[in-house]
Amino acid sequence: MRRGLCLAACLLLWLFPGGTALGAEDTAAVYDYAGLLSSSETAALEENARDFSDSWNMNVVFLTTDDTGDKDSESYADDFYMDNGYYDNGMDGGILFLIDMDNRQVWISTAHDMRYYLTDERLEDVIDAGYEELTEEKYALCFENMLDETERFMEKGIDSRQYLYDRETGEIKVYRSITLGEGLFAALAALAAGAAAVGCVLVRYRVRLSSYTYPWREKCRFRVKHKDSRLVNQFVTKRRLPEQNPPDHGGGGGGGGRTTTHTSSGGGSFGGGGRSF
Repeated sequence: MRRGLCLAACLLLWLFPGGTALGAEDTAAVYDYAGLLSSSETAALEENARDFSDSWNMNVVFLTTDDTGDKDSESYADDFYMDNGYYDNGMDGGILFLIDMDNRQVWISTAHDMRYYLTDERLEDVIDAGYEELTEEKYALCFENMLDETERFMEKGIDSRQYLYDRETGEIKVYRSITLGEGLFAALAALAAGAAAVGCVLVRYRVRLSSYTYPWREKCRFRVKHKDSRLVNQFVTKRRLPEQNPPDHGGGGGGGGRTTTHTSSGGGSFGGGGRSF
């Protein structure tokens, strides 16, 4: 009997290799707990979300609910994202779109790198893209429009003014990347500095490259000294910024490149915003 069970288990592993891994890779999902979507709409959203995930290495989750268990939309969305394994599944980041029929809010939660792409200002534009359809009860189209607007911002790239503002601690983390122009300028400056140094040496010693050979065997000296570097201290600048949330909007405000972040009950760092309907 035991031998038969072992053979059956081996057969299942051969037929479905890496079953657990497949579950981890299926990063796009639709959870329609409020029953707002048809089966065809669900299938279309799954496909669109999976295409987005494959293109950007980002999780995409569409979620509807009519019972948040006394949680607000933000907490429900963040907890769902973490509890279902999306927060630490190896992707670069992710986004969850929630239509909350219990609290009558549409909510967007962003994690990891997605926080850099979708600032507070951009989140408002994403919600705008699907808000009219939401009020007309065209829920699938609302999700699709918000995802399309998100991809538009992904293609534009991270705002050059982007920074994360932790609303709980006041900590600010400035995003900084080197642009192509800055990289080329730095490379040219380095080449110019190197050429100038070589020129000075050649002029000073009147060396002719074609005939002179430095007697390195006779004149070289080599000494090894033990060195180690130790971090003595590090400093983080913290500054409180006034909240500027517009009426009936959650998590917005700040404008420009600001992304307001918070820590979920599970310890994850999220950006996000929402709107009542």
